[in-house]
Amino acid sequence: MVHLHRRRQTRWMLPVKEKIGLQYNLIIKDFSHDSNPENNIWIMSFECDFQSAQEAENAVRLAVKDYLETAEGKEEYINNHHNFNWGDVMVHVPPNIFKLRDLKIKQLSSIESIVSHDEELGDFLEESEDT
Repeated sequence: MVHLHRRRQTRWMLPVKEKIGLQYNLIIKDFSHDSNPENNIWIMSFECDFQSAQEAENAVRLAVKDYLETAEGKEEYINNHHNFNWGDVMVHVPPNIFKLRDLKIKQLSSIESIVSHDEELGDFLEESEDT
């Protein structure tokens, strides 16, 4: 059902369609050879209007490049032994840099959960049939 909004008591108009923002999740996992096998997985969530994950990822990469071209970013790169990875992105790239690329950070979170692919999840069904 479409609701009409009255404007200036003489004209009727359809409501303006609002832009629907999407959430893009960048999932970061440490795959280094010396990392603990039970390492963290980090998720950076962004609100954006891109239509594909690839477009959003490209925007994130451009934002990181923008940051590294700043005096602060160059200094961070040098102080980190000429290295800047996704872990550094989470810590050092300020939200306003992402905003310049139409990305709004919604949350930065860390989650940990390791499960076995073969773990049986339906055991309770057999138990209920036995009673």
